[in-house]
Amino acid sequence: MSRPGYSAGQGLRPQSIVIPILAGAALTAFANGKTYANILIPQSGKIIGVNFNVGGKGGTFSTGTVAVKNGANTVCTLNAASAVAGTPTQVEGSSLSNTDLVKDGTLTLVSAESGGTSPTWQDVTIQIDYIPTGD
Repeated sequence: MSRPGYSAGQGLRPQSIVIPILAGAALTAFANGKTYANILIPQSGKIIGVNFNVGGKGGTFSTGTVAVKNGANTVCTLNAASAVAGTPTQVEGSSLSNTDLVKDGTLTLVSAESGGTSPTWQDVTIQIDYIPTGD
């Protein structure tokens, strides 16, 4: 979900980085400590929101999260265990931290899981919205 009404003034408009994971795949094991993506940041900016959507889930999750990391620092932690398939989760405002993006820095998505019975997921999309602040 983009934020077209959000503006920081002076013609700045939100940009989005959309990360599809397991698109079109069968249900796939949700693994502990797996890095699902490393994204090179195209320009300096400030993160204003993160959207998370899971297309399908199977098994049971005791604890299942995906950390969105900006370098070594966590921006937010997305709760895969409580996600409802097909219902996007939005994280904004004070629920975000470490939101300053540096050009050519790295955003990383890392999972954490414990317990549950054969937790699986598919068609996962994470969208990171940000305002460019110049290079």
